[in-house]
Amino acid sequence: NTHNIVVNETTKMVYLVGSRSCKGGLHMVDFRDPLQPKFVGCGTNANYVHDALCLVYKGPDTTYNGHELCLTFNGEQSSFSVVDLNDKAMPKVISTTRYEGGVYSHQGWFTEDQAYLLLQDELDEQRNGNATRTYLFNMTDLDKPVIMPAYTAQTKSIDHNVYILGNYAYQASYTAGMRVLDVRDVAAGKLSEVGYFDTSPNADGADLRGAWTAFPYFKSGLVIMQTTDSGMYILSPQRAALVGDVSPP
Repeated sequence: NTHNIVVNETTKMVYLVGSRSCKGGLHMVDFRDPLQPKFVGCGTNANYVHDALCLVYKGPDTTYNGHELCLTFNGEQSSFSVVDLNDKAMPKVISTTRYEGGVYSHQGWFTEDQAYLLLQDELDEQRNGNATRTYLFNMTDLDKPVIMPAYTAQTKSIDHNVYILGNYAYQASYTAGMRVLDVRDVAAGKLSEVGYFDTSPNADGADLRGAWTAFPYFKSGLVIMQTTDSGMYILSPQRAALVGDVSPP
């Protein structure tokens, strides 16, 4: 079994997470020759990884500039880790950060400059009773990420996946549908909702049904949203309607 497959298109590496191998951690596969993929070891094997973001780092921490890194989201440990995989024979966990109020660290995404992280905890709304909450971290020092005040929305739904493109985060938030958040003031600890598409307009509870993911990386500008209960939606955001913002996304 594998929960998810994470691809680094730059290095042609594929990472299986949540599998029985590597004790649920990063299972590394070299896909440079797609006809002969090769298992190259375990990136982590000390804890379960529910999801990950893997990339060649180009952010503000010059120590790791050009390194292949994975940010792993560690499920019920309520933490995320930064893993240096530049040397596949000797993976190194740079840091592991736990956060207050966490229940299940599900998924997260870097801002475009890789200076900040938005993290989705899948079960805090249901277990703790808080409104929809996105955890924010200053990532300018990868050895010591800094926890920032969380963003709390007006909805009560569970946030599931988030992807960032340009100024906007596209958050799939189960019963609240897709929420579009402006991230330009994230350095000040601020996010603001500028648009949404609600697939469950008659519900806003902390239920595990509704919008599952909202993927914005198509050249056409379309966003593909998948739900658990009402099918797939192909959306075309009206950029000028995002609270009057007419700048490029």
